[in-house]
Amino acid sequence: MSPLPDRRAVLAATARLIAEAWESFDRPRPVEPGLDAALLEHLAAPLPETGEEVEEVLRDAAGILDGSVSPARPLYVAYVGSTATSVGAMGAALAATYDVNLATHAAAADLVERQALGWTGELIGYRHAEGAFTSGGMVSNLSALLAARERALPGSRREGVAGRAAGVYASAEGHHSVLRAVEVAGLGTAALRVLPIDDDRRLVPDALEEALERDRAAGVVPVAVVATAGTTLTGAVDPIAAVADVCARHGTWLHVDGAYGLPAAAAPSAARLFDGLARADSVTLDAHKWLGVPKSCSVVLVRHAGALGAAFGHRETYMLGGEDRTHAVETTLEYSRPFRSLKLWLALRALGAAEYRSGIERTLGHARALVALVEADPAFELLNRPQLSTVCFRHRPAGKPAADLDAHNLLLARAMQEDGRVYLAPALVDGRTCLRACFVNFRTKAEQVAVILDVARELGARA
Repeated sequence: MSPLPDRRAVLAATARLIAEAWESFDRPRPVEPGLDAALLEHLAAPLPETGEEVEEVLRDAAGILDGSVSPARPLYVAYVGSTATSVGAMGAALAATYDVNLATHAAAADLVERQALGWTGELIGYRHAEGAFTSGGMVSNLSALLAARERALPGSRREGVAGRAAGVYASAEGHHSVLRAVEVAGLGTAALRVLPIDDDRRLVPDALEEALERDRAAGVVPVAVVATAGTTLTGAVDPIAAVADVCARHGTWLHVDGAYGLPAAAAPSAARLFDGLARADSVTLDAHKWLGVPKSCSVVLVRHAGALGAAFGHRETYMLGGEDRTHAVETTLEYSRPFRSLKLWLALRALGAAEYRSGIERTLGHARALVALVEADPAFELLNRPQLSTVCFRHRPAGKPAADLDAHNLLLARAMQEDGRVYLAPALVDGRTCLRACFVNFRTKAEQVAVILDVARELGARA
C-alpha cells in the first residue's frame, strides 16, 4: 500500500479532531446529536473502488464517533464505562502506531508489561507471582478459571473433563462472564452453583460452605469460588475474607472478579470492603473501567507462579524460547496480543497513584451525594444503599399508581438516553424497574450530580 500523500497534514488534522473531542468531553451535552443526511448517505454507500481524500474520511469518522454514545462524557452514568483519559488515549495511539505483538518476545515492551502488572497489584494491595493483560473481564475471568481447572482437575486441558463432575460457585449477582467462562472451560452450565445473597446483596458464606460440603459428599470436584468485588447491578462487594476462610477449609481456588470495583481497594474510604483480597488465588481488574484508560485493557493477576503456564503453555516449534527469552503466549489465551499495558503504564506514570486514589474517592462521593438527593426528594425512591459507586433508584411521581411504576421508569430511562444531557440506564432490582447510575468517570464534577435528578424530574413529568 502506498504511503499517505502528506502524512504531516493528516497527522495535524487528526490531532485537531482529537483536541475537539477532548474539549467536548469537558462538559455534558445539551442534547443528543443526530446524524446528518450526508453522513447517512456515506454509511449506505457500496465498497469504494478507489480511495478518497484522507482528511475528508477522517472528518466523517469523527462525525460518526460524535454521533455515537461515548462513556467519556461527564454525565454518562449508564454502564461501567471508560473515562478515556487523555494520556491513555495517547498510549493507545502510540501502541497502534508501532503495533508491537505481546504474544512473542517483545524486548522493552515485555518489561513495560511486567512493570504495569506490578504497579496494578501495588495500587490495589495484591501481591502476585504472575499475570497478563487481556481484552476484557470475560477473558481475564476465563484465564483464571482455566488455571483453577487445571489445578483442581490436573490434565483436563489435554484430556478434557472426561465426565468428572465439577463445581464453580458465585453469587446470584455474579457477572454473566462467569457463566460463559464455565461453559467455555467445558465444565457445563450446570456446573455453576448460583448462591444466595444477603440484604446487602453480597454472597452468603454459610451458603457457600453448605454447597461445597454437599458437592464433595456427592463426588463433585470444586474448581473455583468466584467472589465479586463490585457487582455490575448494584456495586456490592462480597465478604472476601469470610469467603477466603471457607475456601481455605475446602482447599478451593478463590478468584475475585473485580473487573468493575477492585480499583476502589486503593481508596481509603472503601479499602475495608476488600479485606482478605491478599488471600485470593487470582483477581481480575478492568483498567478500561474505573482506571479510565481506553478499551480494551483488562488485567488478570495470579498469586501462584506457574499457574498460567500450566493452563496455557504449548511450546510452539516456530516460537522457541530459552532462559533469556520467553513468549507471553505460553501464559495467555490470546495469540495476537496488542500492547494494551502501555495505556495503563503511561497513565500511571503521568498521573500517579495519588491522583487515581483521589479520583476514585471523588466518584464514590458522587454516589453518596446522589443517595442523599434521592432520599431528600419524595418523588424518588432509593433501591440500594451503595457500597461503591452504583446507585439504583426510581421515580415515583405523586399520583402514579404503584402498578405503573415499572413501565414509567423504563420509559423515563429511554427518554433520558434520547435527550442526551444525562445518559443512564434502566435496570431491574428485585423485580422492580429502576434508573441506574454508576459513577466511574473522572470528568464528572460534584455540582453535576444534581443534574441527574433535575433531568429525571423534568422528563419524568412527561413520561
